[in-house]
Amino acid sequence: KAMVTWHCERTATVCRERCGGQGYLAANKFEEILGDAHAICTAEGDNRVLMQKVAKEVLGWYRKGSRSLPKIGEYSGFKDFRNIGFLLHLLEQREGVVAIQLQGSMDRDMKAGASLFEVWMKRQSDNVQLLARSYIERTCMEQMLASMESAHDSIKGTLEKLACLYVLDIIEQDIGFFLSNGIIPAERGNEFYEVIRQLCGRGEGGLADQALNIVDSFGIPDHLLPPCARDWVKYNEGDNEGELVGIEF
Repeated sequence: KAMVTWHCERTATVCRERCGGQGYLAANKFEEILGDAHAICTAEGDNRVLMQKVAKEVLGWYRKGSRSLPKIGEYSGFKDFRNIGFLLHLLEQREGVVAIQLQGSMDRDMKAGASLFEVWMKRQSDNVQLLARSYIERTCMEQMLASMESAHDSIKGTLEKLACLYVLDIIEQDIGFFLSNGIIPAERGNEFYEVIRQLCGRGEGGLADQALNIVDSFGIPDHLLPPCARDWVKYNEGDNEGELVGIEF
């Protein structure tokens, strides 16, 4: 719930910005979406609190041995930012490193006399949140790869590019952790930016030419689409005062 609602808020914000002044019109519904997105980050359980619960469960699994901690080490295959095996490895390394750091810090501080509340809620709050996010994002990547196995051959290439872009976006947001912990060598710290540009571009190596097909795959009916997602040029031919009533477009 936490990751989905944060994603909703981020998506709505980016889309609103990309639509320029059109994004401010009530007819384009961004105000409703943004309002709801902010509200659901707190409703039915505050996202940060839910992430604490996830981190507690994950750390408990690893401590009890009911699930295996991702192994820390070098990737044996081709270390390329378009290799989905390598990208999954990077996510596993982050999760393993932060879990070890969190557990080690908790053991050390509590042995020195600090309370569990002090350590969990104050001293290690950032690592608690990062462990939960690392676990969820790694699980999402695994599910994407599993779905690709059963997908039709005609769309596997597109799905693989989306999976790569998904992980590279994660790395971009958390590049400091990947670099400072040696998960990505410092000399390769700028490589993935070029791969992101390629994936977002046109041609065989990019996704831009498939963008509308990807959006259409969600199956959103036309009557739910606002003016900015339809014939917005026709919609703005006259002074409609930002309203939909009586407008055909």
